[in-house]
Amino acid sequence: NDYFDINESDYDRTTYNYGLLYSSWGYYHKSDSVFYKCLNDYEYSDLTLAYIHGCLADNQNARGNFSNADSLYKVTISYHEKSNFENKGSYIKTLKSLAGNYSDQALYTKADSLYNVTLKETKKEFGEDNMHYASILDDLMLLYRTTAEYKKAKEYGEISLKVKRKIVGVENSEYLNTKIIM
Repeated sequence: NDYFDINESDYDRTTYNYGLLYSSWGYYHKSDSVFYKCLNDYEYSDLTLAYIHGCLADNQNARGNFSNADSLYKVTISYHEKSNFENKGSYIKTLKSLAGNYSDQALYTKADSLYNVTLKETKKEFGEDNMHYASILDDLMLLYRTTAEYKKAKEYGEISLKVKRKIVGVENSEYLNTKIIM
């Protein structure tokens, strides 16, 4: 375990980064071990606890352990609440991830509801002219395609495309990845 051979002052930041690195490589068990080691060895702010639990939830979701991921996302949300929503973007990402988790479990009504809450929170915090907003619109489009609500899917896909064109410019529209296929 070479990630423990570092200066104590850099331990927190470096260990967290190793956890993220292992997760990005698909070494979820090793990543989880690093994050749990962090949780056991140090006291953190509520926001940092939200970050760590969010990473653990993402690892569980990637493995298909949806029930565990669901619980960890809810813990993450509670830490965001305790931090008084210090990082609203991270909070919104957690809501989006939990909605995706519901969608992966075919809990489409719950996913739809939470994606719409996430869309409203994103609009309130960041406005409509950003890729985060467009990404949630894409998620809703895919959800509606999955549930055979093609009219809604097309509507959300068109809105997403409009937002993306506004951001990157119509002349650069070949870089847009929204595909409205019905």
